[in-house]
Amino acid sequence: MGYRVWGVGCKVVENSAVQVGRRECKVESEKCKVIILYFSIPYTLHPIPQNFYLPQTVQISKVSFVLGAASIKQVPQDGIPQIAFLGRSNAGKSSLMNALFGRQIVKTSNTPGKTRELNFFLVNENFYFVDLPGVGYAKVGMNQRDEMAKRIKDYVERAHDLRGVVYLLDIRHGGHAIDFETLNGIRAAGRPILLVASKADKLNQKELFEAKKKLIENFGLEQPLAVSARTKKGMPELWREIDTLLNGGLPQ
Repeated sequence: MGYRVWGVGCKVVENSAVQVGRRECKVESEKCKVIILYFSIPYTLHPIPQNFYLPQTVQISKVSFVLGAASIKQVPQDGIPQIAFLGRSNAGKSSLMNALFGRQIVKTSNTPGKTRELNFFLVNENFYFVDLPGVGYAKVGMNQRDEMAKRIKDYVERAHDLRGVVYLLDIRHGGHAIDFETLNGIRAAGRPILLVASKADKLNQKELFEAKKKLIENFGLEQPLAVSARTKKGMPELWREIDTLLNGGLPQ
């Protein structure tokens, strides 16, 4: 038997004792498998089979809305890591964030473009999820659309504690010109990007295979991370990649 460790910064010694650190995570006993999920979450130990790799659900103890920043000057400067969520206005950012939280925290709407500010959510008092305005379509005037685009650009280029950007692509459409343009801008700013194909539940197995193939061709991905906010498909894998970003690594 091994043990499941809920938290980041945990070091397993001789398959039983757990020491908590803030950055470095490694297994000191080959007898034990450790699941690193996210940053500094209070841990518990549970016996598990040796072939266990990822839990199906992740417990979030606390999520709180902190502020909606209208400019880079209002972005928190408290040294807490930030993960931003971005995509076209109808890619399902808010629904995906709620699925990761395990509760309805982020407001959702059937009308694309409702998010206008940089909305900061503090998770377990250890890191932020940042809901950015959607790119592309939005029912706002040209001036306001330009302001939203500038907010995103300023934040991605200048936010000191931004560890990476989770960029959502609706898996049914294979990417639009605005996606390529936005991703190029994020790369130019030197920010790590995690591409996530949302709404995987909308396709059957054959359609899903073809959609993944198209994303591989369009974006040079080895294996797209397909997720569903409704069915929770891909959530454990997504948490693992987010953990990598929080700890300064690059997603696979």
